[in-house]
Amino acid sequence: MKKVILFLASLASLSSLANAETVKIAINSCCVTEDATVKEILPAFKKYYREKFGKDVDVSASFAGSGTPS
Repeated sequence: MKKVILFLASLASLSSLANAETVKIAINSCCVTEDATVKEILPAFKKYYREKFGKDVDVSASFAGSGTPS
């Protein structure tokens, strides 16, 4: 899970929005990852990013079946 959090943080910090007060990230994933993502990964990422960069992160997550076209 730590690698996922660091990956998301690196993407957010490279974004042109990194200078904004709140960084916005949209995640699309398959439904089997929803529980772990919503309950563990995103809260840990938000906490990590706030502590590391002093900014809030607004994450919108969308989950669909694995056969759903993107």
